[in-house]
Amino acid sequence: MAEVKYQYSLDENGILVNINSLTSESRHLHTYRCIGCGNILLPRAIGSMKRRAHFYHKEHIDCSGETYLHKLGKRIIKERFYNSEHFNISYPVTIACDNSACALRHERCKEDNLPHEVNLKEIYDTCKEEVSINGFVADLLLSSSKNPNIPPILIEICVSHACEEEKRNSGLKIIEIKIKDETDLDKIFSDGILKEIVPSWDVKFSNVEFISFKRIFQKQRIVPITRYIYNPQSIAEGYLTQIDCSDANYRLRKNSLFELNVLENFYSSNEIINVLHWLYWNKGIRRCNICKFYYATIHEEYPICRLSKKYGKPKYPNTNYAEQCSSFSIDNNRIFTNDEFRCYEAPAIHKNEKEEYKVIIAGSSDFHDKSTFKKKIDYYLSGKIKTHNVIILAGTSTFTKELIYEYAEEKNIHVEQHKANWGKYKERGALDFLDEMINEADAIIAFWNRQGRITGELINKAKLKGIQCKIIEY
Repeated sequence: MAEVKYQYSLDENGILVNINSLTSESRHLHTYRCIGCGNILLPRAIGSMKRRAHFYHKEHIDCSGETYLHKLGKRIIKERFYNSEHFNISYPVTIACDNSACALRHERCKEDNLPHEVNLKEIYDTCKEEVSINGFVADLLLSSSKNPNIPPILIEICVSHACEEEKRNSGLKIIEIKIKDETDLDKIFSDGILKEIVPSWDVKFSNVEFISFKRIFQKQRIVPITRYIYNPQSIAEGYLTQIDCSDANYRLRKNSLFELNVLENFYSSNEIINVLHWLYWNKGIRRCNICKFYYATIHEEYPICRLSKKYGKPKYPNTNYAEQCSSFSIDNNRIFTNDEFRCYEAPAIHKNEKEEYKVIIAGSSDFHDKSTFKKKIDYYLSGKIKTHNVIILAGTSTFTKELIYEYAEEKNIHVEQHKANWGKYKERGALDFLDEMINEADAIIAFWNRQGRITGELINKAKLKGIQCKIIEY
């Protein structure tokens, strides 16, 4: 235990006094006694710039710093309980979805180390010192005079000795508070909450521990899952998006041939390969992405068909070319079992019968103004979101894509991601993926700096097809 610098004392009226509340003038207005031994204390170094102000014993007395800290901890906590409207505690718990039989259950249906906060003043109204209970003595005991059937809570102040195992295993609710010096008492209430902290790389242990408190709560949880949408007329390889599990039994798109709930992995750009393998083994659908002849060596920047020179195959084939290719051969290096990668097909029903409204949101590569983005998209789409099933068609601009997904998550809007085949562009100089989006779109909202080639081309193509365009120049 660190050397005690007495920061607290009791005045002649038994009122707790902090040394920092004294001034050179007020220090002589009261007499002070030690909380631990009851002997006279004197204030020292009040107003000093070189020494830390503290109380010291008037006479040399063998006062136990441990007793002082123990009594001080009880006094501060008891006064805080009675003098505050709230006495909030917080400790980490696990929240698990109560639907244990759900076929969609996966790792995110349970979340650990979530803070669980309770105001004990709403439950307890009494705080007493040194009370016997079930053969143990509590430093402080919280109880309810209005409802004695509510299990009490023991608060134990640990200076050098932790709660004995018998007390810890008794089933009684215990809050153990570890104190090494007076500053620890300030820390445990630093944000107004008596909090147990989850240890991490920068926090080695918590000064507060909640023993025999309920740690696992069962409740309904709505968690994100990955949805695969197969609509080859729009995007040949299909695409992934995220939905809430509450929508797992509904389709998102009216023109999709089928949709899958993908359970084993989080949403990421390369998961589509896993889904395409699943489609091949379970539905016989073939795509170039999973053919062993479609790849890039270290000397090639983009994947190509390795049979293009010798057998006349397209060098940059459309991904659905595999359906007619006699040389298609599955890449066995990516084989997995259904137990390792689970997909469930969504029923052919829709949550609502709203008409779809498909809008392209595009931006030049240097656009990343979040405030302007949200303001303009709200302005143009707020009405449509109420009356239509809005679907955002997203392109390849990194910054804009991030803004789109953040906005879509906030508004619970579906995003259809279109990707450019840059290898094909180098070979043929065309922007074919823009046509994929424009053929689907009802409108376009573009953030354009008048220099971005792809955004400019998208706007020109949309205008030629008579699609409504809203252009925000910056």
